[in-house]
Amino acid sequence: TELRVAALHADVPAARLTGTGLTVMVVEDDADLRMLATVQLRQLGFEVLECADGASAMETIMGTPRVDLLLSDVMLPGGMLGPELAEQVKAQYPGVKIVFMTGYAEHSAVRRSQLDAGVAVLEKPFRRQQLIDALNVALSQLN
Repeated sequence: TELRVAALHADVPAARLTGTGLTVMVVEDDADLRMLATVQLRQLGFEVLECADGASAMETIMGTPRVDLLLSDVMLPGGMLGPELAEQVKAQYPGVKIVFMTGYAEHSAVRRSQLDAGVAVLEKPFRRQQLIDALNVALSQLN
């Protein structure tokens, strides 16, 4: 079956997206932001895996049959940056969609220099609707 992920019409609350049946891995070292994103994603119907760094994310995916979307900070502790993590996750799950979060003012430079085309970038701090918009961009490429 084909899963359609889309925001509903403007006359319905804009914060509507269905993640039912999809698994998202959230990788963010800020515990409060990770919790906020996780809660919002679960409210949208996503199964959520959460990790604080690239190494724990790689350990987590070893026992995970499916990851549909990676929501990762660009700057991660422990020596593995978000783009490096994304490459490793893509090797395990070739169809994974990527959304990077960044709190740095130079996020446009990061976007140009380090991130692949088709990767959504979400500037921190973000609102719920901005998260939903970034997910819609990434998931609209889902086959």
